[in-house]
Amino acid sequence: MKSIFTLSVLSIVTALSLSACGKKDQPETPTTALPLATESTPIDPAAPVDAKVSTQDIGAAYGSNAKEAEKKFKGKKLEIVGTIADIRTDGISDLPEVILKLEQANKGVQPRVTFADSEASKVSKLKKGQNITIICKGGEQFSGMAVLENCVLVP
Repeated sequence: MKSIFTLSVLSIVTALSLSACGKKDQPETPTTALPLATESTPIDPAAPVDAKVSTQDIGAAYGSNAKEAEKKFKGKKLEIVGTIADIRTDGISDLPEVILKLEQANKGVQPRVTFADSEASKVSKLKKGQNITIICKGGEQFSGMAVLENCVLVP
């Protein structure tokens, strides 16, 4: 009787071991971070825009309720007029980005503008304090800034 019990236990342990060995490791679910630089497909400036907004409109909307602002602006083609507060690179790909100044300081989050690759030579000529008009795709709030993507400068 003892040997039948021992044999049964060994059979079960062996079956479980073989079952576990036959399984392939499950791939880990990849984690994705919001890229600092976005895809570089430029927006067609000749096509109609969804909305014309100021930097203050965008900054105030994202500052008061980012989720509602994303519903309003994300994925939309926006024309924005603003003043450059800072020009820098994204820190990873060295693509240029511009931080726009809010008309009313501390009344929202600053818009961060990433440009299409085709705009690099134009962006390199921009200066802090310069007024610009851009057409962008609205993005989401990231690192405390409202992201505007794939922008092109309007002459």
